[in-house]
Amino acid sequence: MKQQSYCLSFVLLLLLLSSTAQSQGTPATNPASQDSVISIYYENIRENAPFFNGAEYTGHGQGIIGHAFFESDQPYRGWLEYDGVLYKNLDLRYDLIDDAVIIKDYSGNFYMRLNSNKIRAFGLGNYEFVQPSYGKGDFEGAGFFQRVYNGTSTVLVKRRKQVVFRTTEEKSISSYIQYNDYYVRSRNRYQVVEGNNSVLRAFSDHRSELKKFINNNKLNVRKQAELALIRIASHYDQLKNQ
Repeated sequence: MKQQSYCLSFVLLLLLLSSTAQSQGTPATNPASQDSVISIYYENIRENAPFFNGAEYTGHGQGIIGHAFFESDQPYRGWLEYDGVLYKNLDLRYDLIDDAVIIKDYSGNFYMRLNSNKIRAFGLGNYEFVQPSYGKGDFEGAGFFQRVYNGTSTVLVKRRKQVVFRTTEEKSISSYIQYNDYYVRSRNRYQVVEGNNSVLRAFSDHRSELKKFINNNKLNVRKQAELALIRIASHYDQLKNQ
């Protein structure tokens, strides 16, 4: 009942915002106004925020070298689009083994994993992650992908970790190892890319121009995947928009 009451209050706030904006002759979708309403909503619901209903997160055990998270085992100040509502100024971590967003409960007593099915996108600092929802093509699996370039075309990275065990004569060692898979979207189709040739296949409508661009700039997707793909996708968009 509490959550329903807060949701109703949020709707009333949005209606008030729309009415005020129209009376002042300003767009109802003004970002600053929306941020203000969302801040008021979040400030009022506090521990009753819809995302504070996940399962407890207990991690992956002790004695493993490294950590399971994206970039750092410390939380990032970030944002979350959860069940259609954008929440800002949250301390979040992203577990690359479970493909799960982690947050402390409102009281700060324990960590919980959020319901991934209700998260459309989230941000950690300057990093953005999305769950793509359009034509997938060779796009395998579900979950969160880091969006490193977003223009007419898109470059996504699927970042994941695994615990790898290695046995020496003296002891067994377990470590977190990260793997990255790269995808580009062109003409509403995702394709996995592993090298220069696969990029040219994905952007086949400007293959000759891109091949020249790659050679002139000595780009190598296998050696510098993220940097190379961003530059290639950006140049492809310039060619498309000419």
